[in-house]
Amino acid sequence: MILNYKHHHSKNKTLIFSLLSIYLFITALSLSYIINKFDNTTPNKNFHKTKANNFKSSGYWVLEPFLINDDGLGNYTWQEAALEPWCSGNGTLDNPYVIKNVLINARNAGSCILIYNSTNVYFEINNCTLYNSGPNIYDAGIKLEYTSNATLINNNCSSNKHSGIGFWMSDNNNISSNNVNNNGVVGIGLWSSSYNNISENTAYYNTWEGIGLWNGHDNSFFNNTLNNNAYGVYLGTYYGTTYANTISGNIAKYNTYHGICLWDNYYNIVSQNIAHNNSGSGIYCGYSYYNTLSGNLANNNTSNGIYLYNSDWNKILENDVNTDFIGVSVGTNSDFNIILGNTATHNRQDGIGSFFNNNNNIFGNIADINNDHGIYVKACNDTLIYNNSMMGNGLNNANDDDGINNQWDNGTIGNYWADYGSVDANDDGIGDDPYIIPGTSGSMDNYPIWEDGDDLIPKITINSPIANQFFGSIAPTFNIIIVENFLDTVWYTIDEGLTNHTCYGLSETINQSEWDKKESGPVFIYFYANDTTGNVGHAELMIFKDIGAPSSSIFFIPYEGDNIVNKSTIFTLNADDGMGSGVSVIMYKINDSDWNYYEGSFNLSSYEYGDYLISYQAIDEMGNIEEIKTIIVKLVKIPPSKYIPVVFIVTGVSLGIGIIGIAFIILYKRRR
Repeated sequence: MILNYKHHHSKNKTLIFSLLSIYLFITALSLSYIINKFDNTTPNKNFHKTKANNFKSSGYWVLEPFLINDDGLGNYTWQEAALEPWCSGNGTLDNPYVIKNVLINARNAGSCILIYNSTNVYFEINNCTLYNSGPNIYDAGIKLEYTSNATLINNNCSSNKHSGIGFWMSDNNNISSNNVNNNGVVGIGLWSSSYNNISENTAYYNTWEGIGLWNGHDNSFFNNTLNNNAYGVYLGTYYGTTYANTISGNIAKYNTYHGICLWDNYYNIVSQNIAHNNSGSGIYCGYSYYNTLSGNLANNNTSNGIYLYNSDWNKILENDVNTDFIGVSVGTNSDFNIILGNTATHNRQDGIGSFFNNNNNIFGNIADINNDHGIYVKACNDTLIYNNSMMGNGLNNANDDDGINNQWDNGTIGNYWADYGSVDANDDGIGDDPYIIPGTSGSMDNYPIWEDGDDLIPKITINSPIANQFFGSIAPTFNIIIVENFLDTVWYTIDEGLTNHTCYGLSETINQSEWDKKESGPVFIYFYANDTTGNVGHAELMIFKDIGAPSSSIFFIPYEGDNIVNKSTIFTLNADDGMGSGVSVIMYKINDSDWNYYEGSFNLSSYEYGDYLISYQAIDEMGNIEEIKTIIVKLVKIPPSKYIPVVFIVTGVSLGIGIIGIAFIILYKRRR
């Protein structure tokens, strides 16, 4: 009996020990599950070999933020990343690593994708959506640091707290065709980076810069659209130097400060850009030297078309600066600049103004039909001004106040003055008497350009329309001035001479039937005038016909599926008018509500759950209205977290097993 008792006692002890072990194991498993569930809402900041979870949703890989560093200190090396389904290639020029179709929400901390110290491989980031990166200056949707040989293309890096795309000490990279909108500071930012190409990107509604560069050289910024930012393009310095960059073919409109801004820069080329309707200047140069600004259109800016401040040895060449406050303004302490071949008309004050500076050259410009002066010089010394045209200006064609030794001719030729009151008796094209410049400096033009015989061709000046002006389906009117004492006939053509229309006055409307034949795009108007001896003069300008509507689009990130959203989903509308007159407004409405003017991103937080029809359309500056576009979204409630009931079930089972074990022990002791 004793042996049986011990044997029975030993079996019971073993059974009890087994039940307690199972209980402890299940309890530990439950606690681990709870800890992991609550911890996974915080992005991994350690970056030490933590792999991103891979989920495929609506064509995108939904990942956590990650770092690629071939030194082995990140989430991946490039070879490790290439083993993931969202990365391919082998890093060669012909077969670069490609990260594609990735969606990352950084939850307002750190960068979505960070590539660090990658200089020996080629890689591409393509068609990724990266948002909610952190507010630190070092955070971005895509950040490259000490990195080369990258191509970033067709990505949407919008709605980040600081930068959409950020480069730090990174050279020889390409950024093309990305959307970088609504970012907290800058759309595309480069710090201490050189030899990069940034082209055909769209940067709207960024709090500060559409594109910004601080310290760098030989970067190229081509054909980007940079509207509704504080600055379209900003090139500055930050304890370094910025020089020899090229800004060309960009569109910078409706920016809060300046379309293009150079601050403490050297030897940059700014050419063929459109900088219209900015609240500051179209192009602004401060403390910048040896830059060339050429062939730009800078019209209808609140301040100046082009403005130099404390900037020396710059060239301002062949720009169109119309309907600004001052077309070209050469400001305080801006010396030894060349202002050549610019057209500065219809400005609210002066065509060209020069203030408190020395040794500038102003020649070969058209400064006609401005509200105050064609050229105004104030407190300037040793300025050379010649071969400019000044006619039809409101106060005086020119004015020279408080200056010393300003020369209004170069010793052989002066300027054309429409109000010159003398004669050219010898028909040499130079007036026989000086032209006295109004103002306190006592200046004069000793060789005014003038002709009063019939041996010179008629001179035609086009007052309106102005170059590059947009019109809709109604034919524009024109107003011209002709300088010719023996005028015979005036005519124009808009089809390169196939059909000529005789003018019976100097203010008429372009033939409507001929205008109707023109498609949207540039229209060239050629005006001709002959005199009684057969001399023919001509003038031409290019305007634009815009009868096409703009195109709008809506962007949002679904909660799940294609169009399933929740109350925190952000909807953003964008519109583009291509080469048209520009987008005037975007309208939208929800279901059958009244139309709303789009002024910024919106959500459906005030709506009940269900299906909603969002309608939207854009209208351009010419009143062309886009057909209404619609999208149906389903607004759903975010379900409660599903893991809590599971935890309760697991914990309950664990407690049940524990209670059974304890009960068994008690029962056993009682029987004993």
